[in-house]
Amino acid sequence: FAVGAARRGGVVPAMQRCAAAPALRRALLAAAPLGRMGARWNSNAVPPLTSERYPIKRGDFAEVDEADIAFFKSVIPEVDVLTADDAEGGGLEAFNIDWLATVRGRARVVLRPRTTEQLSQVMKHCHERGLAVCPQGGNTGLVGGSVPVFDEIVISTNKMNSIIDIDEFTGIMTCEAGCVLEQVDHALGEKGLRMPLDLGAKGSCQIGGNVATNAGGLRLLRYGSLHGTVLGAEFVLADGTIVDTMSKMRKDNTGSYLRQLVIGSEGT
Repeated sequence: FAVGAARRGGVVPAMQRCAAAPALRRALLAAAPLGRMGARWNSNAVPPLTSERYPIKRGDFAEVDEADIAFFKSVIPEVDVLTADDAEGGGLEAFNIDWLATVRGRARVVLRPRTTEQLSQVMKHCHERGLAVCPQGGNTGLVGGSVPVFDEIVISTNKMNSIIDIDEFTGIMTCEAGCVLEQVDHALGEKGLRMPLDLGAKGSCQIGGNVATNAGGLRLLRYGSLHGTVLGAEFVLADGTIVDTMSKMRKDNTGSYLRQLVIGSEGT
């Protein structure tokens, strides 16, 4: 993604990279009880399953089997293929329960790809098998959009968390979708820049999730929304197709602004 970073006395573009099916990456720890893999959730407040709480019918999707798990482990490091302890998603509560502990899915598999190519292979396989997926970043949303409703495969961007480049002259930053907002802001601050986005959840929320929800935050009125500050994005479609719209140009008339389709795309 490309985001407008602010320089003291003015505004310049700043940029980042997302590798997901409109989405995905890493969460930092807070002082609340820790669930599996260090994500935050309150173990004393386990809500009922969303599928039981609301009259929602599961779509006609396949269920994950051992062959699928084996394939995922052939594409992604085995340590990044997490499986539940039971059919209700036990052991994966950190990924199944939302920030407010009001909704709960029962995903039995969590995948943490590290590259766009790995994600592409995963999405292609899920598309061919008819497996439902749920992209997830820092899981700091307050409307339950980042957690599965049924047993969707959670694709976490936790391991896609590298800042690739910061150009202090143009103010453009390129980073992966799992970079934590506060991490990014600190890195920019060392160059005399700042992110045009600031949220209460900045210590945990991720750039991919910020873009997917078109997050506004405390600096919106001064620097504008992400629709204007994101200069480019690389993302993966449901069938595994990689779409690369990475550009450092403020104005680019060479084609449609496809990146705008992923900004604010959560839930679509």
